[in-house]
Amino acid sequence: MNRELAQIVEKISGNFICVFGEQSAEFSCADELEKSGFGIGKVATSISTQDGKIVITLAEWKASAAKLSNEDWEKAYKKQFGTEPSFF
Repeated sequence: MNRELAQIVEKISGNFICVFGEQSAEFSCADELEKSGFGIGKVATSISTQDGKIVITLAEWKASAAKLSNEDWEKAYKKQFGTEPSFF
């Protein structure tokens, strides 16, 4: 379970429901969620209530992709120095 999700569920006193796609599970505490593995590799995308219980909607965590296209500064660097920028 990632840090953000852990910080959210640790503040909840009482039962809460986690939903991931078509799956859902009810937990009574953060430790129970941690032990179940249901929160591994997931992030909270929304928090709501349903029948008096907190519902946390989860999605898969995805790393943001680096932008690979030439930026204006890269073009200016190449024009000024005649080479591609190097970060090493």
